[in-house]
Amino acid sequence: MLTIAFVDEYVTNEMLPPEMLRRGFLFFFMLAAGPLGWSIVVLGNSLLFHSIDHTATLIIHSGPLVSVWTLLGASPSAVSSAFPAIGVMLEGLRASPPTPIEFLAPVCIFYGIWWLPYTLWLACSLDARKADEVRAAPIVTTLEPLVHRIVGCLCCGESTRTLLFFYCIVHAGSCLTSFACALLLFRYYLLFSVWGLSLLLAAAWKGASQYNYYLVDAYTRKLEKVVQQGKAPMSNMEALETIRLEVAAEDRNSGMAMV
Repeated sequence: MLTIAFVDEYVTNEMLPPEMLRRGFLFFFMLAAGPLGWSIVVLGNSLLFHSIDHTATLIIHSGPLVSVWTLLGASPSAVSSAFPAIGVMLEGLRASPPTPIEFLAPVCIFYGIWWLPYTLWLACSLDARKADEVRAAPIVTTLEPLVHRIVGCLCCGESTRTLLFFYCIVHAGSCLTSFACALLLFRYYLLFSVWGLSLLLAAAWKGASQYNYYLVDAYTRKLEKVVQQGKAPMSNMEALETIRLEVAAEDRNSGMAMV
């Protein structure tokens, strides 16, 4: 919202004509309600308050979504009083709804400018680290035989190049699908609200599951291990300290150390 305030106060009055502001908002909406929003679920973002990395990732993906949801749901008078130029632009959107071309053309061109060089770089460099990430993805392990039959001839039978090419195709298809879904979300605000809330609840559930695993399940598993190993001479405090040290070591190895 601070960015929106800056744009309204400085950029719109001096640099952007109303038509460019309209296009910029539609472009911002398509990214926020498209790939960025879906990334919360697809990438498994978690609401982990103690983790800067997880929290920052969730804010990056959900911040634009919450901003456009707030602007579209607020009353025109409230938006105009806070952000005059943006309020006028939103009233124009309600009076003259944008066409699908206005939504899709700028964001698809933007995505294509990124996608083509990135695909060529992966295909030419055969980046081993990226290939390992793609190879470990569930969709690739499930469809790998089919992938090789369909696109293997295009990639000269090179396994790594085939997988990277398949990853780029799936990435493009997923993003284009998310853009199509964003068109519906813009038209139906209630659907937009339910969808956005579901994404945030999914992130909270994922974070709660990880807390439950490290604070409850991990200790239970270690306690069972101590009992099975027959460490009866240990006092209760010694056993708990042993478990705590083992869980702490496991947390450090997994990158989610608990304080």
